[in-house]
Amino acid sequence: MATAWHNGLLVDDTTAAFNLNHRITRYGDGFFETILAVKFQPAWLVYHFERLLASAEILELILPPDFSIATFGAAIMQVCERNSSAYQRIRVVVYRNGGGTYLPNSNYAGIFITSQTIAFEPTCIQLNNVGIYETITKPMNILSALKTSNALLYVLAANFAKENGLDDVLLLNSEGRICEATSSNLFVMKDGKIYTPSIAEGCVEGVLRKVFLTQFEVEERAITPSFLYAADSVFLTNTIQGVRAIKSINNITYSIEPVLQIHERYMALLSAHVGKLF
Repeated sequence: MATAWHNGLLVDDTTAAFNLNHRITRYGDGFFETILAVKFQPAWLVYHFERLLASAEILELILPPDFSIATFGAAIMQVCERNSSAYQRIRVVVYRNGGGTYLPNSNYAGIFITSQTIAFEPTCIQLNNVGIYETITKPMNILSALKTSNALLYVLAANFAKENGLDDVLLLNSEGRICEATSSNLFVMKDGKIYTPSIAEGCVEGVLRKVFLTQFEVEERAITPSFLYAADSVFLTNTIQGVRAIKSINNITYSIEPVLQIHERYMALLSAHVGKLF
């Protein structure tokens, strides 16, 4: 049992916030943010808040008038302090309130924030065997960059990875190019340069992706399977797991040493951002 934040109130996270007729239950009408909190401090808060605002605008959700980055950060820290763990996964869900069918009768948004204790891994995680999920491709449109509450593609891809003994799988966009992994953005290293798919390729606009674009020399480009297989190194990023090195994709092996160096640089950035990690 832990404390959650729901529309300005601290509640027990087992409290029933929604009934079966709620829009987020019936239609997945909302989106979410996943934030790493280190010793009660949310990492990359500004980037998360900016993405939250942009997602709400695209989905035509009206946020509470007093919802600012200050109130957002304070709410997260309240939840973190009540749950007391040094390392926490914060989940922020923004949903459309009210009823209606596909046509809502209100566009006003509700927000709830929960936390989960995690074990923080300081070393670079290595993925021994990654595949490519080809059963369903991801569309490329304005919704593709959002972390919406409809995650069926990622659920089925993760199931595919588990059923086939894979550590993860990469997803293809509707043009057959690689856009991301099940829960991470993709980066490819070739001849000393770092590449990542652009948002136009259908990938989620990850917060850690944005950190890398601002703090590292990264070029956006289309990642075809042939370009991927010819790469020197490949890695994945997300806010909770940081940098993960891929050792093999469909039996093509990659060097992990350059990724380990990237990981060290990222850990230094994170430590400078949130303070001493340990």
